[in-house]
Amino acid sequence: MKHFFAIILAIVLPAICLAEDKTESVSSAVLVVKVIDSTTKGCSVLGDAVIVRIYEHKELKKTLRGRLDADGKAIFDGVAVSDCLTAFASVTHENAKFSAYVVKLKPTQKQFTANIHIFDVSYEKTKLSVQTHHFIIKQKDDSLVVTEYMQLINTSGMAVGSEKKDSKDRTVVLEVMLPRGFKNFNSSSYLIQDTSYLTEDGFYVTAVVPPGEHQLVFSYTLDINSETMDIVKKISLPTASFVLFSQLGRGNIQQFGDADGQVVLADGAMAEYYNRTDLPAGTAIAFKVAGLSFNTERTSWIIVAVVFVVIAILAVLRLRSTKSQV
Repeated sequence: MKHFFAIILAIVLPAICLAEDKTESVSSAVLVVKVIDSTTKGCSVLGDAVIVRIYEHKELKKTLRGRLDADGKAIFDGVAVSDCLTAFASVTHENAKFSAYVVKLKPTQKQFTANIHIFDVSYEKTKLSVQTHHFIIKQKDDSLVVTEYMQLINTSGMAVGSEKKDSKDRTVVLEVMLPRGFKNFNSSSYLIQDTSYLTEDGFYVTAVVPPGEHQLVFSYTLDINSETMDIVKKISLPTASFVLFSQLGRGNIQQFGDADGQVVLADGAMAEYYNRTDLPAGTAIAFKVAGLSFNTERTSWIIVAVVFVVIAILAVLRLRSTKSQV
């Protein structure tokens, strides 16, 4: 079990671009986006739209657009390469968006291939579930840092889509709810990075979910404004195992029962964990985080600033009222 937790955390840890890598000369390469037809009866993809987004670390640097040829390929010449660059490719086929895995654009290669599988599409969301969901929480300065790992499973032989649309006519395939007030959302998972959109309640994915298993890894922060905070995390899909990991130091988890044990994660830190099993969709995971340390001086200055603004507004209103009487 400890080995499994170490593997999961290793997935979460981001790749680091070392300072000396920045001195390497940037050359160019060819990126080939190739569609693999996995439909039962075969299909034509000629002319289907292809989008490739190039990222440096997590920052979008360039967007490439093209069309598939008769061989199911779109070829992009002169693509910049570097140890810090990655490419995310997607294709839209019959109103469904399919995505490729992340391609690292290393300067040691002259050609890269992003394979995208096209499947028949089903709208039966009952085929989607989560096998394992990890929720890792720790404090950093005046914020709680949360990392979530979802082992998403599609048990059918078809890609799962949706007939639900957002206000811009984009398909809403998968919705993930996050705790209220989340900030600084970040993800490197291929299903999220290029095809997701944030809302006040979380985010949703517009790409269809292919058959099999998919790892969704994402993180965000929650501002600490008191020593005790209420956390509510709503489960969107049936979940076989939800594990809460606490790396809060002097803080602790309350109103969630007793911890099931402790484990040393890959970063060497000890974490308490709480396991819940067989959760139906719509379940609200609710608990308190207590014993948090936060900057009380910062809070005091915010209160003083708010009081000052209110006094200033009242003074202006009073002045206007006096002038109107004159």
